[in-house]
Amino acid sequence: MKKIQPKFFVILGIIIFSQYLFLDKPLVYSQTQKGDDGFYKKRWEEVISQLNLTPEQKDEISKLREDKLKALRELRDQFRNKRIQLKEELEKESIDKDKIERIVTDIKDLMGKMFDKRVEEIIAIRNILSLEQFRLLNERMEGFYELNRKKVFKGGKLR
Repeated sequence: MKKIQPKFFVILGIIIFSQYLFLDKPLVYSQTQKGDDGFYKKRWEEVISQLNLTPEQKDEISKLREDKLKALRELRDQFRNKRIQLKEELEKESIDKDKIERIVTDIKDLMGKMFDKRVEEIIAIRNILSLEQFRLLNERMEGFYELNRKKVFKGGKLR
């Protein structure tokens, strides 16, 4: 019996982890709750309205979020394509280990870039808001994504 290499489990783990980590919210909505794709936008606007922002702060944050969402959309598209490439490579009759490792490296790089974008956004928002506003934002954002997740996920699986 042929021994399975530890790298296989690492690659398999990345595939499984990436499936859940970067689910595209519109995709989830389209499968579960048609027409509810504005939930997070409405929730964000509700949280922002509680911060008593100046018009300048509102404009800066709005522009910042638009730019971040555009950049993340591009990164998610690249990530999705790499994930598909990896799946296709793993399903081939003969596996090209070097090609798989290059794809996995690309996936890890994209995951890092997405995380970097998120941290950049947090820093930029912190620079726009006062310390009190930022603390209030963090308090209001607690559980932000979990609010709707109970509706979207049931038992860890898509409905």
